[in-house]
Amino acid sequence: MTESKPLLVAGADGFGEALKDSLVEHCRARGYEVDDLGTGAYYDKAGEVARRVQVDGAKGLLFCGTGMGVGIVANRFSGIQAATCENVAAARCARAINDSNVLCLGGKVTTPADARAICDAWLAAWNQISGARRHRRDNLTHWLISTGGSRRSTASLRATRRRSGGPATSRPSWRTSGPPSTRSRTSRGSTECLS
Repeated sequence: MTESKPLLVAGADGFGEALKDSLVEHCRARGYEVDDLGTGAYYDKAGEVARRVQVDGAKGLLFCGTGMGVGIVANRFSGIQAATCENVAAARCARAINDSNVLCLGGKVTTPADARAICDAWLAAWNQISGARRHRRDNLTHWLISTGGSRRSTASLRATRRRSGGPATSRPSWRTSGPPSTRSRTSRGSTECLS
């Protein structure tokens, strides 16, 4: 039994328009249904595509100058894993390992031929994520969302551990030696007190 191909939703800003048009044509020729949302401000198109991925379960294709701007905006939406890919290996990993549901490409940095290869690799890796890995990833995502986990909260946790005298990291360093009031930092041979 063959699996049905996912609906693709595409959008771009002015810098990614030519690449989007080329890739939309390529995907349609390969038998994918593609809903082209056109061209506009990168943040508007990234938001429109992200909402369609959230609501319809479609897969997104976003384009801007580098692919990074649309990726940053799209990742602000719950349930969106947008990946900016600049080569085939990154596209495979973005799908198979990280379960990305939006592919971001840059019109200024990616040729149409490279974009076709990247998109083909991303779409071919669609069902390669394992059930165990998906379960671990979903649990981690749930934990991050429920705790507000981010680099900022991790840094805050480490700072709290340091203030309480507990280990901030598993490696010994100047940050974990001695009580908080006597810790010092070595900077180019000099020692200055942090208290």
